[in-house]
Amino acid sequence: MNQREIIIVILMPLINLRILKQHVLSYSDKKLKSYEIIILARKDLKQLGYSLLKTTYKKYITSLDCWKVAFCLSDDDYHWYRQNDDGTWSNKRGDAEVTNKDYSGEIIHNPEECDRGEYEFFVGFYLIKKIEGVENKCS
Repeated sequence: MNQREIIIVILMPLINLRILKQHVLSYSDKKLKSYEIIILARKDLKQLGYSLLKTTYKKYITSLDCWKVAFCLSDDDYHWYRQNDDGTWSNKRGDAEVTNKDYSGEIIHNPEECDRGEYEFFVGFYLIKKIEGVENKCS
């Protein structure tokens, strides 16, 4: 497994399990929900040797130790997207395979503008970056 696969295979499921255990999704206010989820994601990633930093869509990432992700919410759920090496974006819905297509079957070029289905509230773009001097606990 290469470093880029870790973000989908290891980091996101760990973040997802922790959030569900914390019952964050019971909040009705989407901004509060997104704030709480980001706090928990940062805590989980820090334990794994990574940081989660706010960024913009325009910043293109080419580093091998950094991934750009996008985060959005529905009324009762949340969803992450990850930028691919070619600039397109991928996501994984539940038990389905990872795909670079949105709910309309179109290739995702910008998760803020694509058809996200029920995930109407776009929270923002973030970088997941290895913390210098901290052992990577994912390998």
